[in-house]
Amino acid sequence: MTVTVRGLVKRYGKVDVVRAIDLEVPPGRITCLLGPSGCGKTTTLRLVAGLEAPDAGEIAIGDETVAATGRWVPPERRRLGMVFQSYAVWPHLDVRGNVEYPLRVAGLGARERRERADRALSMVGLYELADRAPSRLSGGQQQRVALARALVAEPKVLLLDEPLSNLDARLREELRSEIAALQDRTGVTVLYVTHDQEEALAISHQVVVMNEGRIEQAGTPADVYHRPRTRFVAGFVGSGTVVPGSVVGSSAPEVLLRPEQVAIAADGSAVPEARAAEVEPAAGGAAGSPENAARRGASRSRPLLEASVVSVAYRGERAMVRLRHSEWELLAYSAGGPTPTIGGRVRVEILSHTAIGE
Repeated sequence: MTVTVRGLVKRYGKVDVVRAIDLEVPPGRITCLLGPSGCGKTTTLRLVAGLEAPDAGEIAIGDETVAATGRWVPPERRRLGMVFQSYAVWPHLDVRGNVEYPLRVAGLGARERRERADRALSMVGLYELADRAPSRLSGGQQQRVALARALVAEPKVLLLDEPLSNLDARLREELRSEIAALQDRTGVTVLYVTHDQEEALAISHQVVVMNEGRIEQAGTPADVYHRPRTRFVAGFVGSGTVVPGSVVGSSAPEVLLRPEQVAIAADGSAVPEARAAEVEPAAGGAAGSPENAARRGASRSRPLLEASVVSVAYRGERAMVRLRHSEWELLAYSAGGPTPTIGGRVRVEILSHTAIGE
């Protein structure tokens, strides 16, 4: 079921928190609204849900306009499922009772309620815990209850408002995969709000980056990561440093250097021949991947920049190294060799770059 938003505006007092945005959520896909706190992403979700009324614009779910000038469809008639950040699992009901509740409100009989609730619990792996009290569930299990409750009424669209933010890192990753697999099995359209870049890139088919009530960029995860259209997107999605294009010989005024595009020679020698590259803009102005850069490698091996090591953060099999060159700070990965020491001097080679806005 497609969700279409046109010219959507929401004001609180004199402040526009959603500023005339246009958005299309394609059917049977996961669309993530990604952005920092206060960017308008949760307000947009609440407007689609009918929990807030827009000051201007239109919202359509499928062929039905649910919000427009002179028209308002209340949330209970929009056939949406919603999972809140706080889970909102009712402590006085057992697991099955929580999942059955939307069906009870809809007036379904006891037998059908139980069958559909048990089917939803099976989808999220909680059928064996159907009679358990919420107080005896872990945070991850409570979130699965909330997800089953949102799916049991077979909604047109599933809305998720930062559903994993209260969970630890390992459980977040596990549930992220489960949500993606569940969406793939059911084919439900999902609108998902998060401030976590990694989560958005991993789970979604479409990422919509928001900032100050506006949409900065919408596209596939690969588009948003590799082809940022604005400086904000370049700086917010993933890690990297924005520098003048002249640093790498680009015609673009500014380019983004991501950690995987910067090679370190920690011992101070030149970067090995196999990794060296003369960076040149490809079609459209942006350089290709590091692998492509290496294939068109330079005939000689030389460092492009000398830098000092500001910090080293270990991340399992590799370390993130923060480097300072003149007035810029660069990020690079260090793996498979000696880790640079803080305060030391290293040589770096720019393997490729990402042009902003091209």
